[in-house]
Amino acid sequence: MARKPVRSNAKAVAAKYSAYGTAVSGNAKRAVAVIGKEFLKEVTEKTPRLTGAAQSSWEATRNSGPKWTTEANADKGSAGGTYSRGASKIGATAERVDITNAVGYINRLNAGSSTKAPAGFVQSAFAKALAKAKSLSLIRKVRS
Repeated sequence: MARKPVRSNAKAVAAKYSAYGTAVSGNAKRAVAVIGKEFLKEVTEKTPRLTGAAQSSWEATRNSGPKWTTEANADKGSAGGTYSRGASKIGATAERVDITNAVGYINRLNAGSSTKAPAGFVQSAFAKALAKAKSLSLIRKVRS
């Protein structure tokens, strides 16, 4: 009995899975950037403000690149100003976003030392950022 050759579309299948991998990777980077921007927005708005120093001291590092900081300018201490500068630095995609605050008393503020914000405002801001990220579709349909 003669065997019939089996036709394989392995190349087409491999190409499609490769396209899915690329789509997932790109969407994951977009999600990291969205979470970073949303967290920066929320934590800046929730940071208690007396002098504006803590609120304007949030810093970010994107993709292990150079740091940017919210240096003193006309809108120092403004939650909106801090966010708009930061969001533009994070960009549309990122593999990693680190957001920190260099004032020495930020941990005490987060622990509830201020009557202007509840304890755990940093964790609350991050939870809200994650909730937004969960609403994102990380896998988009890939054309065949």
